[in-house]
Formats: sequence, C-alpha cells, structure tokens
Amino acid sequence: MRNWSYEVLEREVRTNLVYRHFTRVGGGKVPDAKTMGRWGVAVRPEVLTRIHARIVTMAHESGVIAGRRMRVDTTVVETNVHYPTDSSLLGDGVRVLTRIMRRITKIAGAGGTELRDRTRSVQLKILEIARAARAGGQSQEKLRSAYSKLLHATSRVVGQAKRFGEEITAGVKRSRTILKQMTLEELREELESMVALVKQVTKQTRARMFRGETRTQGKI
Repeated sequence: MRNWSYEVLEREVRTNLVYRHFTRVGGGKVPDAKTMGRWGVAVRPEVLTRIHARIVTMAHESGVIAGRRMRVDTTVVETNVHYPTDSSLLGDGVRVLTRIMRRITKIAGAGGTELRDRTRSVQLKILEIARAARAGGQSQEKLRSAYSKLLHATSRVVGQAKRFGEEITAGVKRSRTILKQMTLEELREELESMVALVKQVTKQTRARMFRGETRTQGKI
C-alpha cells in the first residue's frame, strides 16, 4: 500500500509498536530486508492472488468491506529486459509452451501424448550458441550447427504442443468437471497463439542463419 522497499519496511516495523502488533512480530526480532526479499521470490504471483482473495473474502464476511470491484491506478516502472536474440526468443517460446502443457497434464492426467520436458536441453543449446557467438568469425560453422540443433529441439516441442491442442479438441485430453474443461479450452487457445509466435521466430532464425536474410516479413 505504501510502496516501501524491504529496507524501509524493516526499519518501520522495527521502530513502530503498531506495525509490530499488526505484523504479529510483537517483541520478537524483525526479519531483515534480505529475508523478506527471499520470501518475495518464493511466494509466486498465483499464491499472492489466492492470499489477496482470501483476505477480501474474510473482510467481506466480517462486514469490513462491501466486496465490490475496485479500480486501481497503477504506475509503469522502467526495468531492464534481456536483448531479444533469436536464440533467447526460441528459449522463451519453449519454456512457455512447456509450462502450458504441464498445466494441461495436471488437469487432464496422463491420457494421450506424454509431456517430454526439453527446456533443460534447449537452455544448454542456447549457452552453446552464446559461446560460439563470443568466439567471433572463426566459429560461424559452430554457430550454425548450434542453431540447427536448437531449431530441431524447438520444432519437436512445437509438434508436441500441436498434438496437445488437437487432443483437447478431440476429447483425448479432457476433464470430468465443466470448469476444468473450460480451463483446458483456454489453455488450448494459449498453446495455439504461442505456437504461431514460435513458428515465426523459427522462420526468421532459419532465414537469418542459413540464408543471410535479416528482413523477414512479420519479424518478432
């Protein structure tokens, strides 16, 4: 609510009896900023969403709030992002596709195509590309070879994702409850959107690395 850093939070709770009572610290030792930072990393966004939903429900049941929707005015904060190289985009695509397929498997079970996680092998290939790129011009053949391996692994993941989507449509992968089946349909749409993006990155990577074309139509 106050947009404090963990350092400020530590200082304020340590010196304020009201905050000590509110946070249940009492007369104990206030956790330091680094500890709270590790908690922030450990507690994922979906967990925070559930915590917030529970707090709102409790407040509504106690009559503290009416439970109506609230509009929040947010501020965009500048942050660093990694340079979007073709290899990193392919790695991101594989990671997201695998994450979606893992969620599908959790809902639908082991029926149909079995999920094979290739994220680790893809990351190793990306590191191989990075080493070859740093070596300079004499390693162009190694660079092309590494990209060829990465493209092959990515195409395998894309093929698997397409089979997952087809099996949801055919009813091979399904859920017994209506709500979870609706979730499966949403995940299928996410798969289809991401597959299209990854295929575009694959296309532009092949054009650049093996044909020397840097102006691919629809380049991401």
